[in-house]
Amino acid sequence: MDSEPCSDEEYIHISAPESPVFASDGGGIFSGSQHFVVAGGTFNNITSYIPVPAVPSDIRMIPMGDIDLQQQLQMNKESGVISWKGERRHARRVYSAKIDGRTSNMTVRATKLKRCEWTRDIALYMSLRHSNILQLWGGASAGNVHATVFHGDLVPFKQFAARYDHSPIMAIYTRAYYISEWKQTYKDLISVPSLELKVGSSSDFTLWVRASTGRLSVDFEPPDSDSEVSLWDLRRILPTVPATNALLEANPEAVAIDSLTLEQYHLICQSLVRNRVNTLSLCATVSPGSIISGSSLDEYGNCVVVACLTAESLWPSPWWTSWGRQDGEVGEDGWTRYEAEDVSGTEIHCCMRYFNLQAWLSQANHVFHRRQITFNLDDYVFVLGVIFGLTIPTIKEGTPPGYLFLCPPKSFETGPLSFKWPDCPAYWSLDPSGAERLSVEDAASLGFPPLQLSTMVEGQSWDDSVYTGLNQFHRAKGFDPESQDVARHLGEPLYQVSSERDPLFAYVDDEDSSTAADDNSQTTLEENAPVERDEGVDEPTSIHDEDSAISQALKFTMSVQLMLMLFVVLCSAYDVVW
Repeated sequence: MDSEPCSDEEYIHISAPESPVFASDGGGIFSGSQHFVVAGGTFNNITSYIPVPAVPSDIRMIPMGDIDLQQQLQMNKESGVISWKGERRHARRVYSAKIDGRTSNMTVRATKLKRCEWTRDIALYMSLRHSNILQLWGGASAGNVHATVFHGDLVPFKQFAARYDHSPIMAIYTRAYYISEWKQTYKDLISVPSLELKVGSSSDFTLWVRASTGRLSVDFEPPDSDSEVSLWDLRRILPTVPATNALLEANPEAVAIDSLTLEQYHLICQSLVRNRVNTLSLCATVSPGSIISGSSLDEYGNCVVVACLTAESLWPSPWWTSWGRQDGEVGEDGWTRYEAEDVSGTEIHCCMRYFNLQAWLSQANHVFHRRQITFNLDDYVFVLGVIFGLTIPTIKEGTPPGYLFLCPPKSFETGPLSFKWPDCPAYWSLDPSGAERLSVEDAASLGFPPLQLSTMVEGQSWDDSVYTGLNQFHRAKGFDPESQDVARHLGEPLYQVSSERDPLFAYVDDEDSSTAADDNSQTTLEENAPVERDEGVDEPTSIHDEDSAISQALKFTMSVQLMLMLFVVLCSAYDVVW
């Protein structure tokens, strides 16, 4: 909270031109003076003193002795004693307390502030009456220690939320409920134009929960590092949580299940995602929406497809530059043209993303059941999308006049949900129509920079507890979590479970795949040129075809061996007879 500096003294100094100015209560510089003489001169600038603003008259002030501290709730030092000798100026202690004459518990924040700062804090809390903001009850002051008393029995947010960690469903519901409360509080705070307070994210404030009501209580004091809480990014679509607070019910899990729909629960689970990004070989084929296995994205090249969507399609995005603009000119043939000098030292991307996470969450336990996967579920990654990047280095001598042409985004598509680099994704040309393409050698000789390609995959995964909660929630809603009934009910596309022998995630179909997978994440266009194959040579198009060929060869070999064995036996019998 921003505040103006103020003096440690009980009076502040001001200058008054022309004439003396005295405090309204007679407390000026001559107050109480006797038997003195002022002789000669004309006074044009006389110093006066005005009392520091007192505590507002409508705030209840009580003796410090009426406060019975019960338990410390938050501290900055190991000791819980209210003594700040040698500590920072804004040190504070927060306690649950009983106030003489009151039966309900209260919360007291004891601070060492300059009195003017403390009164300013008092005025701020008095000006904002909100059910989700600490509500002021009164104050007390003794020496350099000031106490602010708030209504309610407050509990640190993290401590209160931890009460429900034993239940995956309640852990998710708790998060959703307080996200909803923070969202409304945030809207109310930013709607007060006169509020001299920087309203950012929830992590900028100290968050409490009022134990008697279960409501969120926002404290304007910045949090300590161990009490910082982030309640989701407000730019995301937040679920609507019913007003009923299940946290205080006798059977909170049952209330939470009844109050949330399938879509709401899935949306909350999406907020618990772990984002994972890694680069791939340029030869890799990526299928957004598919599920792959692997302990880390560093092992993407060795990941196996666990499940994939077959009935969905995805249209690639246009080319966009690193600063987020689509500055290229798209021709009738779908190729995008850039001025050579405009793209020097920039990156251009083409993205394919599949955002339907509910399709996966609604049938994840079905896939795990079919594949007999029971642990380390966070090793299974939802492929959110792929980014095909093209980097144009800066040339010291300057880029010559010309044009860069980029292939139509549709050229990346190898299937409805399958993408990889095409054979010719980009080229330089001196012709504005692009009809005459420059070879890599000619472009380099003319001074055009080399084009560097990269493939980056975006993945998302969830902890085991999220999938456990999904299993319990779907079952409680009357569905078999090990089937695809939830997905069918929601009208989501169905996943096809892969077999153990399905192709690797980073499957490539050229004979140099073994070395290409070990290449750097960025490769020039020349290095990525497709390998020509000999005509008339039949090559297996998949691992299944290779297995079929091996199986036939094995059968033929075994047949020959059996015939030879039979021939030897017959020959032996012939010798015995004769």
